[in-house]
Amino acid sequence: MSNVSAANNVHPITADDIKKHLEECEFRMTNILYNQRKINLFDFVMKVVPDEQHLHTLEEAEALRAIRKGLGVYMVIFDLLENKSGLGHMISSPAGRDERKFRDTLEFVTTYSLFALASYVSIKMGLILSVNSRENLPAIKLAEDYFIFTKGKIDTISTLLCDYVHALNTADESGKKIIIDSIDYVGLSNNFFIQLKNACVNNRKKFSDDLLALVSNTVFKVEGDDISVSNFDSQYSTSEQKIEFVKVRPEEIVGNSDSKRGVIRNVDRLALFDVKEALNPISVLGGLSWSVLFDGLPGTGKTSLFKLAMSRLHERGEQTGTPVEFISIDQRIKDEYYGKTGKNLLDRLDKTKQKNKLMLVFFDDVDLLLLSRGDPNMGGSDKDVLNITMQFLDGMFTKPIGNCQVYAATNEPTSTDSALRQRFHQRYLVAGPETWQDYASLIFTKLQPQLKAGILKVDGDTDFVKPKSMEPAAAPEKNTAAQEKSGTGGGILSDFISKISGGGKKGCTWEDIGRLCIEFKKKDERFTGRPIHSIGENLKEYSADFEIPEEFFTKPETFLKLSFVEKVNKLKELYKPITAEKVMSELERYFNSEARYKSDAKTSARERILNSMINEYEAKKEFVKLYEGKKSDE
Repeated sequence: MSNVSAANNVHPITADDIKKHLEECEFRMTNILYNQRKINLFDFVMKVVPDEQHLHTLEEAEALRAIRKGLGVYMVIFDLLENKSGLGHMISSPAGRDERKFRDTLEFVTTYSLFALASYVSIKMGLILSVNSRENLPAIKLAEDYFIFTKGKIDTISTLLCDYVHALNTADESGKKIIIDSIDYVGLSNNFFIQLKNACVNNRKKFSDDLLALVSNTVFKVEGDDISVSNFDSQYSTSEQKIEFVKVRPEEIVGNSDSKRGVIRNVDRLALFDVKEALNPISVLGGLSWSVLFDGLPGTGKTSLFKLAMSRLHERGEQTGTPVEFISIDQRIKDEYYGKTGKNLLDRLDKTKQKNKLMLVFFDDVDLLLLSRGDPNMGGSDKDVLNITMQFLDGMFTKPIGNCQVYAATNEPTSTDSALRQRFHQRYLVAGPETWQDYASLIFTKLQPQLKAGILKVDGDTDFVKPKSMEPAAAPEKNTAAQEKSGTGGGILSDFISKISGGGKKGCTWEDIGRLCIEFKKKDERFTGRPIHSIGENLKEYSADFEIPEEFFTKPETFLKLSFVEKVNKLKELYKPITAEKVMSELERYFNSEARYKSDAKTSARERILNSMINEYEAKKEFVKLYEGKKSDE
C-alpha cells in the first residue's frame, strides 16, 4: 500500500485555494529571466514548437495549464507548511533564531512544496502523453545536484522556471533543437519534472524525523484532479468517481434483444484490449463502436442496459486481469461559475486517456444534460458542455484505442442536438417489454421471493422465463378511450376476462397476465417496465396486510429466539396469497390511475389556456373602453 492510501488525514487543496495564487503564478511564468532577457513562457513555447506559430496546440495548452496549476499547488503547500513548521515566525523574527534550524526548515518546506509541484505536473503530462505518446521522446540528463532547494519561496520558483526554459532550449550535438512538435514538448517537459520529483525524493534523507513527521500522515489532495501527495509519494486515483451498482445478468433483461446482444458484444470485444500494445486487436479490423446511443420511453430498460454493460465488463476485467473504471457524466458537473462547468467535464473526460484500464463512460438523460443549440434556456456553460462533448466524441481529446466506450441514453431523441446525435456511431431503440412473454417474465422476476415462499399462486407454464425464440408483439388494434372504472368491472380487464373465460376456461395463467399487459400497451405505449416495478411493490404491500402479533415480543420463544430461517417461515404464515386475478386487478388499477392523471393534466392545461384567453379578452375590452373614453374627451 502506498503512503498516499495509508495516510488518513486528508487536506483538500481546493480551486479557491489555488485561485488566490494564480496571478502570482502567471506573473512568474511571463517574467522569466533567461540569458539576460525577459521570457514569456506562453510565447516561448509557441516559438520553440514549430507546429504552430500563432496558437497553442491542445497538448501545449494542457501542459501550460498543468504547470500554472502546479505552481499554484506549490504556493498553497508552501504557505501551509510555512505556518505548520514555524518557518513563517523564523522569517518574520530573525533576531535570535537558530540559523541551522531555520535553514533546515526552509529547505524542507521548499523541497516538499517542489515535490508536490513536480508530482502534479508530471502526472498531468503523463495523462497527455497517454493519448499521443510515441517512442524516443526527447530527454535531458541533469546532474544530481542540479536543482536548488535553499532559495526561499519565490526565488526558488524563478530559478526553476529559468532552468525549465533552458531545458526547452536544449539542442543536440549538431546544434539542432531536440523539440520537433508539441508531443516532443510535452515529453521533454514530463522528463524535466520527473527529474525534479526524483531530486526532491533524494533530498528527503537530509531531514530530521520531526520535519518529516509534518507530512507523514497527511494527504494533500488536489480536488478535481484526483491527484494526491503524501510523505514523498504521489498517485493519480479515480476512487471518487467509483460508481456503485447492482449487478445485472443478461437473462434479467426482458425484451430489448437487439440492444442486449449489442451490449454483450461490445463489452466482450472491449475486453480484448492488449495493455502491453496499448491497442485492441479488434480495432485493427473494425467492429467495436466508440459510442452508443440508447433511446426509448422512460422505464423501457435503458438504465438496466447500462448496468448490464458494467456487470459484464467487471466480470471480463477480473478474467483478463485488467483494471476497470466507470465514468459517469451527469448534472453534478455543472457549476454556477462560468468556465468551471467545462473544466469539470474536461477533468472527467481526461480519465479516458488512461491506457492501462477498460473504461465505460455514461451520459444518462443526455437530452437533459446537453441542451440543443436552439434551446432558449441554453447558457454559456451549456454551450461549453455541448461543444466539449461533441469534440470528445470526435476523438479530439483522446484517441480511441479500443479500451473505452461511450454510452448515452435519452427519452427524447429528437430533443437531443442533431449534431450531437449524429456523433453516436451505434444506436439502439430500447422499446422495453414487447411480447406477452416479456411482461410475464418481468412480473415473474419481480415476485420471485413471493413465488419461492408459496405466496404467489399463478397457474400455467413458466417456459417464457428463458424463451428459445422471441415472439413478436401482438399487432396493434384500434384504440379506444381508456375507461376510468377500476377493479375487474367494466374496464379492459373485465373485457379481457370475458374473452378468455368464454370458452369455459377457469383460472388465469401467466400467459393471461402477459397478454393483459399487451392490451394495456396498445392503449398507452408508456405502459413499459417501470409500471411493473410499482405494481410488484403494491402487490407485496397487499400480501403483507397484517399486524405483528404481540406474542412475538411477550413470548420470545414464539419468534425472537427462533433461527433466522424459522423467523421467515413464521412470518410467511401471516401473508395473504397473491393470485393471478389479484395481479391482473392491480395492473388495471395502475393503468386507470395513470389514465386519470393524464386526463386531469389535460383538463388543467385546458383551464390554464382558457383562463389566459379570458384574461386577454377582458384586457382588450378594458383597453377599448379606455381608448374610446379618451377619444370622447378630446
